[in-house]
Amino acid sequence: MPEKFIVDRIEGDFAVCESEGSGMLNIPLSVLPADIKEGSYIIKDGENFFIDLCGEETARTRIREKMDHIFKKR
Repeated sequence: MPEKFIVDRIEGDFAVCESEGSGMLNIPLSVLPADIKEGSYIIKDGENFFIDLCGEETARTRIREKMDHIFKKR
């Protein structure tokens, strides 16, 4: 089953990632897609990593909805 991570930050040659179930993990940038950045959602399927564009868009939508709710004019 694929594992899912979010990139918390980039430190040197590693992406510090938060996994859904096992805390923080340092993943070498050399095994990740070249366009990885902080906030990217990634999926590990076997030995391969992919950027989960749907996850990023879902997160953007949730944040936008929360911001709209917070700053909604009354």
